[in-house]
Amino acid sequence: MKVINDKVEKGEKMKKFKIDWNGSDQVDIAAAKSTIRDLAKGAHEKIDLGEKERREGVITERLTAMKEYKEANVVLVYLSNKFEVSTRRFLEVAWQDSKIVGVPKCDKETGTMAFYAINSYQDIKTDESGFSEPSCKVLLTDFSHSICIVPALVFDYKGYRIGYGSGFYDRFLVNYPWTKIGIALSTFVQRAVPKEDADIGVDYIVTEKFTKRVGKAPLTQGMM
Repeated sequence: MKVINDKVEKGEKMKKFKIDWNGSDQVDIAAAKSTIRDLAKGAHEKIDLGEKERREGVITERLTAMKEYKEANVVLVYLSNKFEVSTRRFLEVAWQDSKIVGVPKCDKETGTMAFYAINSYQDIKTDESGFSEPSCKVLLTDFSHSICIVPALVFDYKGYRIGYGSGFYDRFLVNYPWTKIGIALSTFVQRAVPKEDADIGVDYIVTEKFTKRVGKAPLTQGMM
């Protein structure tokens, strides 16, 4: 595995993040994921915040323009941290569009994740470390006509991802048959990432540069 960090094009403020993953059977997959995880976090921290916000705005526009979003009654979306594409503007648009918005709450004892409906930022609590979760008790159980926005540090072009290693999303998504959409800055979408049998891929990837169908979801926009 080889990781390269260098400048993209002259005038761009975002560094290029590249992983050369060859899928070797001789490599410890868990260790490889851990290495990529640390490197991706380091690369995220070097991104100019103004440039990141600009690109995140484009991602939100692309995401909310998708047919899957427009037709969804329920949107399941993560509460972003500094290593992820911000979902703050997406939450605001979804509320304006009268969507039912669900955000995750993780149970570390059981290793499971559930989604709770929120109607405003007042339904979110954030601790001293910056970790956010829903403060309300409106549990969502009906996910029909929904989409799930999936976070990751790195995606690949088949829709697989490297998250934080806890497995909460993979365990939830294994029983979630509806449309799964990954969002990321384009530099964090790679040719391939280490994959394990329990990993669940997304159906679409949305970046500031493209919207790409990568899974088994019905074809709508394809590559843009």
